[in-house]
Amino acid sequence: MRCFHSLILATALLLSSACTSAPAAENPKTPAAAPNAPTAEPTLDIATPEPSQSQCPPLGAKHEAPRPADFAGAAATLRSYLDDGASLEQIDAALQVWGMRITPADRRETLGGADYARILPGPDMQIIATLLDANTNDSGSHAGDIVVYACRNGHYEIVYRALDDPAFDGYVRDPQVLSVEDVTGDGIFELNFSTGECGAATCLGGITILSAHGGGALHNLAPNFAYVPYPIFDFVASKNKAMDLVVVEGMLGDAAAGPQRALTETWSYIGDVFTRTNETLEPPRYRIHALQDGDAALRRDDARQADTMYRRVIDDPSLQSWDGNPSVANEAQILAAFARVRLIESAARRGDETGAQVSFESLQNAAPENSPGGMYVAVGRALYETWRDTKDIARACAAAADSARANPATTQILGVDAFGTANYDYQAEDMCTH
Repeated sequence: MRCFHSLILATALLLSSACTSAPAAENPKTPAAAPNAPTAEPTLDIATPEPSQSQCPPLGAKHEAPRPADFAGAAATLRSYLDDGASLEQIDAALQVWGMRITPADRRETLGGADYARILPGPDMQIIATLLDANTNDSGSHAGDIVVYACRNGHYEIVYRALDDPAFDGYVRDPQVLSVEDVTGDGIFELNFSTGECGAATCLGGITILSAHGGGALHNLAPNFAYVPYPIFDFVASKNKAMDLVVVEGMLGDAAAGPQRALTETWSYIGDVFTRTNETLEPPRYRIHALQDGDAALRRDDARQADTMYRRVIDDPSLQSWDGNPSVANEAQILAAFARVRLIESAARRGDETGAQVSFESLQNAAPENSPGGMYVAVGRALYETWRDTKDIARACAAAADSARANPATTQILGVDAFGTANYDYQAEDMCTH
């Protein structure tokens, strides 16, 4: 009898998670996840139900499955074939003939197929079928479907179909079963599968956590998860009965994205859904990222952390300049000047008159007129002098924004034109953080 392992694999899209319980079965995994792939034994309950308890039709189909008229009709055809007693091997063979169980030329894994899993209460396990349409290949993405069959009164019923799920709007690409495990801690297993799509340079993926938690129909416990580039998904133990979902995002493949860094998200089961509870960026290697970290700290009113990051922008030689196309000439001096503007704002927000004055004077000395970064002296003067005279930070920030609008290069040299689409696109209003 075959089953799904209760582990979750890295997904770079279009991978297969089907397995067998035979010792020689291969655990498919993406190359990126191979070094850290779990090796735990499956923990699914795969005991065969007593014949008197089972509501499934007996095995023993004597014929091959008829070919469906189109991909959309495959789910119903498989249901009828299961009613006739088709085994999983016969289902896989049918999908192979129909071009819905495929081995892409650039992969060793076979994608698509069927397996047993227990995701609903009752004596019988369900059959999870993953279908890929070999006739579609949009930038490496294949149309597909995930179908869950359950036994009721001697027949199979379709209790979930991704193509019928309003969340997908009839558009399912690259479906892959990741794991079947109890991630809510209620004793019922969830079906976790990924979907996604590939563009010219980047593949994006998302996760569905399909659950019967609370009774009733299967439903998604992660409805707010948006697609991210090249995700790696993993469920880990938490302080509660439920597990946390950890998502490591990959990098955009577009050269126009600019410098990037890995982002790790933690999603926790709160109430009835998984909700993002933490984000962790890898430490900055590039100067622009240290500036952005300072901005994030100042927005959350953490002046100490903000000032630390701004001073790193000014003084830390280990931070790299972005050698983009085109690169920003004199980036170190330019970003250091803007960081000094931020130090003026930070001091003003906490009412530190001396700190604001010292930071403005430092800006004047470090970035004289016609030097790299000299344009920020005007912004800093508008910010500092307006705040000094009024003690009104909102008016001071408005004055700084007006100064930036008078010289468009002030923001152009900070935004996506210089540092790429993956980074913050500074506007005149961003001369203050908030």
